Amino acid sequence: KSRLDFGVNITDDKSGGFNRINATLSVGYTLKLSAEHALSAALNLGYIRYSLDVNHQSFDEQYQWGAYNPDLPTGETLASHKGAVDVGVGFMYHYAPENNHVQAFAGLAGYHLNQPNLSFVGGKGTLPARFNFQAGVKVVGKKVDFTPVVLYNLQGRFKQFTGGLLVAYKFSDMAGKLVLGSWYKQSDAIAVQIGYEQKYLFLAYSYDFGISRLARTTSGLMTHELTLGFKLYDVAGKKGIKSYNFL
Repeated sequence: KSRLDFGVNITDDKSGGFNRINATLSVGYTLKLSAEHALSAALNLGYIRYSLDVNHQSFDEQYQWGAYNPDLPTGETLASHKGAVDVGVGFMYHYAPENNHVQAFAGLAGYHLNQPNLSFVGGKGTLPARFNFQAGVKVVGKKVDFTPVVLYNLQGRFKQFTGGLLVAYKFSDMAGKLVLGSWYKQSDAIAVQIGYEQKYLFLAYSYDFGISRLARTTSGLMTHELTLGFKLYDVAGKKGIKSYNFL
């Protein structure tokens, strides 16, 4: 049946002297068009808070006679933090036939649609709106599932294509399944993933191999990522409803 969903997402990203905290409330509605087709729409309302550790930054004005002196004035007027409201919307189409052998989805989403001002030095420094298109197909087998997925991101002058494939091997309903995946991020990285999914638990590890010109000349840019997820309560399962989940 059609349903209303709510979600909360909080991320804390740190990179050098910068720190970004993003808290978002999502409200989504799924309209059941028929037994096989459904259309979902969602609204994201969030708050972004950027902070800058100015005390650990160096500036040109602090170099005197070729030597760095942190006690010299920076000549800059910088805010230590900046916050703004963040708005986004998204739409997703789902196809899930009764035989459940082949599922498909396609969606379009927009983020930072209000283009919040996040300048640390005054004036106007807007965060450009970001749009992405994603689509995928899941082929369901008795033991092995295949899920090819494509994603296209557009933000200002930045454009990036990402393609990936996830393969899941099912041990049993109780033992869960092993998930293997690989992703290609255009002019950026190749990522590999291994994970384990059980009825109420998901654990995954991924690693990015940098393929950009920057990664070839700079060390330390490879990325490790560990994901741990819990499904606290399966409402559909408790009501005896068969739900179709996408990896």
